[in-house]
Parts: sequence; C-alpha cells; structure tokens
Amino acid sequence: MTSGNTSRSRAVPLPAPHAAVLADYTAALTHAPLAGSTKTKYASRLRGYLAWLADQADAGALDGDPLTDPTAATGAVRDFRRHLKNGRRAPNTIDTYLSAIDDFYA
Repeated sequence: MTSGNTSRSRAVPLPAPHAAVLADYTAALTHAPLAGSTKTKYASRLRGYLAWLADQADAGALDGDPLTDPTAATGAVRDFRRHLKNGRRAPNTIDTYLSAIDDFYA
C-alpha cells in the first residue's frame, strides 16, 4: 500500500510538510460555515489528495509545487481528477474530492 492510496484502506502517514498542510487546513475548517460531517469529509478528501501529491513528488511527476504555485496546482488537480476517474471512482466521490480541493485552494 502506498500513501497515494485513496481507498478506504488504512491510512499511511503523510510526509511532514503535507501533514502540516493538512493540520492547518483542518484547523481552518473549524471556523468554516459548513456542517460537521462536511468538515470531516473535506479533511479526509484533502488528505487523499495530499497523499497523492506526495507520491507524485516522490516519483518526480509534478511540474512545480502545487501547494505554492497556482499553475502547478491547476495541473495537479486535473491529473488527480484523472487518477480518480481511472480508479473508477463514483462521480459523487470525485465531486466531493474536487469540492474539498477547491475549498482548500480558495
């Protein structure tokens, strides 16, 4: 199992920089005008995206840093969406990932 696994299997720890980003986002969610279940789902979905980003960075597959470069972020989100579709994720699941990622980058 790799950290990019976005299935319901046991979570692999994120690299420290990605874990810090997730912690900051989760803290910010506490003040968001969203239902508690939505906050939990968004944090979970963002964790999956960050794990995938970490795997892509390890493989040298990223063009720039999607956490700091808006152009790189656009490409990474597009590629992550393709990854989810290729993994035969349900459209609703893909939508919740993309909603969480959109909220993260907002």
